[in-house]
Amino acid sequence: MFYCHLCKKHMWDANSFENHIKGRTHLMMREGIEESYRLKANMIRQEAKIAEQLKSIELDRLKRMGKTKQRQLEYCTMCDLNFHGHISAHRKSEGHLSLKKFLHPKCIECNKEFATRIDYDTHLLSADHLQKAAEKNTKVGERKRNTLTIHTEEEESKDLRPPQKKRKKPAAKKAEGETTEVKKEGEEGA
Repeated sequence: MFYCHLCKKHMWDANSFENHIKGRTHLMMREGIEESYRLKANMIRQEAKIAEQLKSIELDRLKRMGKTKQRQLEYCTMCDLNFHGHISAHRKSEGHLSLKKFLHPKCIECNKEFATRIDYDTHLLSADHLQKAAEKNTKVGERKRNTLTIHTEEEESKDLRPPQKKRKKPAAKKAEGETTEVKKEGEEGA
């Protein structure tokens, strides 16, 4: 249970774990991870902006053709995005929901939501969370990792086509002047 998922280090007892959490190397690692979270959030925002720009181009094209009228722009502070449409529809969009899930994670064991991802990481290393995780027999940070589902051979192969027998190629028609010797040499080389 004494595992720091940020530094990927195992500790042998509570004192060593606490000393690690207060230590300089852990704090430096935390700052680096916090910066990577900022970059990831900005990347998600940029993807949403690109998608919205594509939608805006399509709406402009339809407007020029007279098939639609101009819609008012709305703004989402979390996504830092001006968008066409209603705010309630935007909040249900895949881009907004993925950004919200990334920025404001939830601890399943403790049933708590967090304002920032780094607060969530700090919570995962807290004594309260470690006790609840131990009671529920879950590993620290298990919810953060995407788990790879390993299937049996039968499950993996159920969607595959059965192997097909190799077909023989039809013999090529003999051209005028072609001898049978040349034909045999060509077959042996193939």
